[in-house]
Amino acid sequence: MSDEVRLNGDRVKLEQVLLNLASNAVKFTRHGAVSLRASLIEATGEEVKIRFEIQDTGIGIDQSLLEHIFVPFEQVDNTLTRQYGGLGLGLSINRKLIEMMGGEMGVESESGKGSTFWIVITLKRSRTQPAVASRIPPLQSLQTNKARPRILLVDDDFINQELLKFLLNEAGLQCDSANDGEEAVGMVKNTDYDLVLMDIQMPIMDGLAATRAIRLLPERRLTPVIGVSANAFAEDKDRCFEAGMNAFLAKPVAPEVLYSELAKWLIKNDR
Repeated sequence: MSDEVRLNGDRVKLEQVLLNLASNAVKFTRHGAVSLRASLIEATGEEVKIRFEIQDTGIGIDQSLLEHIFVPFEQVDNTLTRQYGGLGLGLSINRKLIEMMGGEMGVESESGKGSTFWIVITLKRSRTQPAVASRIPPLQSLQTNKARPRILLVDDDFINQELLKFLLNEAGLQCDSANDGEEAVGMVKNTDYDLVLMDIQMPIMDGLAATRAIRLLPERRLTPVIGVSANAFAEDKDRCFEAGMNAFLAKPVAPEVLYSELAKWLIKNDR
């Protein structure tokens, strides 16, 4: 294809799904490698069909369990869930996002021999630069008095951090990051953040304990804290609010939902 040819599609959703699948692949691969590939299946004058693959050499999935992994709230194996952390709603939401874009998503795997998650999606050709204004809101839409509100992102998963940093930076926000709750509490003590985006399940100190510690700091009692988790049961949300969080977002976080929640709490905190 010519360098002048562009493809129309929801770049943020596609990046989000690919990063989420790559994160899962890294989590379940202690030895070997994780590979990301893209290949052209078919190209016409109007459309281009592309296949993405995320292949790992990890623990793999037994054939009898493959049909369940895209079912919401189902886990492949309870022992593995405790050891590696669950997939929660991640895979089912990822597949839904791809289907919303008119694509397909599936997996090929064998226990002990790794897995290959694949996505096939058709994108329309465009000769003009796709508009991005509706995808990423300008900072002005947050309607705060501060030039660049400062966010603390707390997540022990590097890929999740990178995805959320990308979304926050694209919205014109400053973003610092912490890898666990203990580190986050120390940073909040020393910096007056406008908002904390807090993962729930983390080593050393989880997001619930970190939020309780933050609420004990007199000068940070009103700092907005938004919880983020792949577990979206009602009881999980209740625990977040009981710990002192202001809001809850389910992973993978849809960009428009993230921006809407950020705008709401940044505006409240700015009054």
